[in-house]
Amino acid sequence: MHKWTKVGEPHVLAEKFGRKFFRQNFENPINGAISDFYLFSMKDSSFVFPVTEHGKVITIRQYKQGCHDITHELPAGVCNPGEPHEVTAQRELLEETGYEAKEMIPMGVGWPDTRSTTIQRFFFLAKGCRKVKEPEQDPNEEIEVVLYDMLDWLDMIKANEVKELTTISITLQVILHLGIFRSVLFNL
Repeated sequence: MHKWTKVGEPHVLAEKFGRKFFRQNFENPINGAISDFYLFSMKDSSFVFPVTEHGKVITIRQYKQGCHDITHELPAGVCNPGEPHEVTAQRELLEETGYEAKEMIPMGVGWPDTRSTTIQRFFFLAKGCRKVKEPEQDPNEEIEVVLYDMLDWLDMIKANEVKELTTISITLQVILHLGIFRSVLFNL
């Protein structure tokens, strides 16, 4: 297996609101062919899997334009310039839900689409969360905070009620990290 080589500079086709759509040429290491790829980029973002002091998963519901639906998700947001990913996670948790975490555990990084985007999403498990204030919503947001038992949250994912793939991915990382269902998974 070989990595392809970027050829030349990216050509920006559209750019607005911190998002970019661009064309980048790559050289195939097997046959030397140069191919165009069209990629989407934006600032890094942090996603938080918050759990209250009493073991409830803190989620949010909000309308999302891309899927034109009201979604069940986890708190998340883009990093401000120079802002560490963990600070973004703490800020977004507080702004969107009004909760603060006693402990923030880094869970890794992922890409929402490894073929067509350069976006990196950083995952955090927030433990011991407690409500310290009312959420602050941006003018273009209407967010409802909803708490679930872990099994109810997993049932919602199983029933395809949770459709945001990064939310599903971080949920899987957290249940594996916490050892939930370990005996079931290893006895399949």
